[in-house]
Amino acid sequence: MPILLLLIAVVAYVLFSRSREIFVLRLRSRKLTCHRGRVPSGLLSSFREVLDGAQNGTIKASRTPNGAHLRTSGISSSAEQRMRNILGLYPISKLSAPRHRTALAMQEALSPLNVAWKERGLPEIRIGIGINTGPMSVSNMGSQRRFDCAVMGWATQ
Repeated sequence: MPILLLLIAVVAYVLFSRSREIFVLRLRSRKLTCHRGRVPSGLLSSFREVLDGAQNGTIKASRTPNGAHLRTSGISSSAEQRMRNILGLYPISKLSAPRHRTALAMQEALSPLNVAWKERGLPEIRIGIGINTGPMSVSNMGSQRRFDCAVMGWATQ
């Protein structure tokens, strides 16, 4: 049981730590690639110009209440500051897809999946998606006999 709790805690930590992440870029042998997330092509080309000559590094952008925050490793401080200035010019709405678009894309992707599953004799899947915003707490609750993950807060009602 303690191993299961540890595994759940690690998964929750990873999901929570990435919940505000916009994108992760990796620089390997002077080649800049998007590892996670979505980066506008104009922003990516501006970063490439700044990083011209750099060998290896990582760039992470995450959402903050005031916009976006940039963290780097393996990048010079002058290049990091130039990238922060460039990132500050992009509205955060252009950096990440709105949640409703993601929800609609999930529902649209379900139709062809259901057709394929029906052909194989599998049951149809139906989903409902609710989008809540505001302060919430995610926690593991319960006892050894019944254990579950719960989301609590005024925004979930």
